[in-house]
Amino acid sequence: MAEAKRSPGPKETLLGLFLLGVLAAIAAGIYVDQYRFYPDLIEHTADLRVKSGFGEGAATIFSRFELPDNLTPFSESEHFDAKRLSDKINGKAELYLSAGFVRLETRRFQVNAHPESWMEAFIYRMRDPQSAFAVFSMQKRKDGIPAELGQAAYSTANALYLVQGPYYLELVASTETSMMKDALHALASAFVKAFPEAQGPAPEKPYFPPEGLNPESILLIPADAFGLETLDRIYTAEYRLEDAVMTAFVSLRADANEARMLSTAYRDFLLQFDAQPLESPFPDQKGWTALSVMGMTEIFFSQGPYFAGVHQAADPEKAMALTAYLNDHLTGMLPAIPAFKAGSREAISK
Repeated sequence: MAEAKRSPGPKETLLGLFLLGVLAAIAAGIYVDQYRFYPDLIEHTADLRVKSGFGEGAATIFSRFELPDNLTPFSESEHFDAKRLSDKINGKAELYLSAGFVRLETRRFQVNAHPESWMEAFIYRMRDPQSAFAVFSMQKRKDGIPAELGQAAYSTANALYLVQGPYYLELVASTETSMMKDALHALASAFVKAFPEAQGPAPEKPYFPPEGLNPESILLIPADAFGLETLDRIYTAEYRLEDAVMTAFVSLRADANEARMLSTAYRDFLLQFDAQPLESPFPDQKGWTALSVMGMTEIFFSQGPYFAGVHQAADPEKAMALTAYLNDHLTGMLPAIPAFKAGSREAISK
C-alpha cells in the first residue's frame, strides 16, 4: 500500500514564504544586471506616431524645456499610462506600478553632427519624490558612476539615470562614446534646469547617520520588504563597522502609533519562524526587539514616527552598536549608552 504524501504544515509554509521574501530582496539588488540596452533591437526610424493614453493634444514634458543645440528629435513623443506601461517596458512594469507610477513619456533624439548616434529618453512621472527614488534605487547599476545632477544621479557607459522631485529619468544612448556621454549630460542638465520646483534635498538623506555609511547603497523598497506584505516604504543602507558590513533600515510612518504597530507586526512575523530572543546589552532601551532568525540577527525599534533597525546581521554585538547609533541619530539626542561612550561611534567610522 502506497504511503500517503504528507502536506506541509503551517510553519513550513511560513518558512517558505519568508525565504521567498529574502530571495526577492536579493533579486532586487541584482535585478538591474539583467537589463542591458541593445540598440539593434530598436528600429532606427523617424516615422513614428504619438501613442497617447491621455487623449489627442496631450501636453508633452519634452515641450517644457529647451533642447541642447546639438540634439534634434527624430521621433514624436510616446505616452504610456498604467494600463499600457508594459507595452513599452515589458518585464519591468510591475516595479514601477507598485512604487506609484503615474505616466511615462519617451522620445528619441539624434546628434546633429553625427545622425547615426542617437539616444532614447524615458521620463517617468511618479506619485512623489519617494516613488521616483524607489525605482531609481531598486534598479541601480553596479557599474554606475555618481553624477552631480538633480537630487540623485549616476552614469554608465551608454546611459544616465537621475531623480528630480517626482521624476525619474533614463537616458540611453546607441553608442558608448565620450560625445554621447556629453549629449546625455546636456539633455539631463536641460531637464533639471527646467524643473526647479522639483529641486530639494533627496528624501532619504536625513534618515541615516553619516559615519560608516555607504551613501551609494541607499535604496527604497516600495512594498513587501523583508518578505512581509505590510512593510512598505522601507529605506535601507549599507554600513561598515570595523570588518562587518551590515544593513540598516528606516521607515517614516504617519505617526508614532503606526510605527509601533509596524514594529509589533514585524516581530510577530519573525516569531513564526522560530526566532529566538536575544539579550540586549542596553536594558534601558524600551521598545527594542532583538531576535536571532536562522542564525542572523534582527534588531528593530520604533522611535516617534520612525520604524528602524538592522536587518540580517552576522554579528549580534555589532548589530546592537549600529542600532544604537541609528536610534541616537533619529532621536537627535546625545548618546547615553555606555557602548557609544566607549568608542562604538569611532568603530563605525572605520
